[in-house]
Amino acid sequence: LHEQGIRVNEERFMSAKAATMPMTLDELVNSVLEPVFERWNRICKAVSKGEISPTEVKQCFRNISGDQEKLKSELRLMDLSGTGAANWVNERCGQIRLYNTLNKAVNAARAVICVCERLNVSEPFLAVAEICRQDSDDFHMQPLSSLTPGLVSAGQFLSDMTQEQIRCLHQFASCGPLIKWVRKEIKEWKELETFVELAGTRSGAEGD
Repeated sequence: LHEQGIRVNEERFMSAKAATMPMTLDELVNSVLEPVFERWNRICKAVSKGEISPTEVKQCFRNISGDQEKLKSELRLMDLSGTGAANWVNERCGQIRLYNTLNKAVNAARAVICVCERLNVSEPFLAVAEICRQDSDDFHMQPLSSLTPGLVSAGQFLSDMTQEQIRCLHQFASCGPLIKWVRKEIKEWKELETFVELAGTRSGAEGD
């Protein structure tokens, strides 16, 4: 991360040097080293406090965000306390890992919301709805600390769903009118068992 900042400022310095008179040592420090140092401190503080956004995570850790060991090593270097045992490192690694898996969870989250809408489920699935917003610019600009325990839990569960399971949820949602009728008309468990048996028998007969 700091090497990337130094390279950017070195390019600016070389460009300025080619266009003007050679810089003095003080000018070099002011133009290259101090801006890098300030940016490094700002990012370190944002990471340790969980104030860094997913967009900045992509920019700063794009080459190692999927490698937990390398990521932990980099985060430890960003511990400005100098203790080498920052308590936030594991938490931040978990949040970055979750963010990386949210893409897998989006389709499953949309399927769950579809079922809720079709069946008029009143209980709010706030974490699932939040995952559905993963494609929005707003979501990517929120700090990592906004990834709540509920969002973490929902993201981990949904990211494990297979494509077949997601298709089943969409199919289930398409049966909304039938499910509402069953819930309204069938009051006893035995009646439901009979209904399922008859439906299964008719389906088998039609298949023959």
